[in-house]
Amino acid sequence: MTDNRKQTLVIQDGTLIDGSGKEAAANEAIVIEGNRIRSVGRLPADVQIADTDNIEIIDTVEKWAMPGLIDANSHLS
Repeated sequence: MTDNRKQTLVIQDGTLIDGSGKEAAANEAIVIEGNRIRSVGRLPADVQIADTDNIEIIDTVEKWAMPGLIDANSHLS
């Protein structure tokens, strides 16, 4: 069976909450390869967003991103 999902996901141009306690900040890109976050911040030079055969883009302008949040239904108190 062939897996037709794209291997790289780029979530771009959102506001990032990184969980470190720093203020939320404008973020260029979150790059996810397979099931792992590869990078957060500047888009790596080897990731070509024009390669739509291998890269899926999610535009998050005017939205918030929290990479690594696993259970969004948790009570974080």
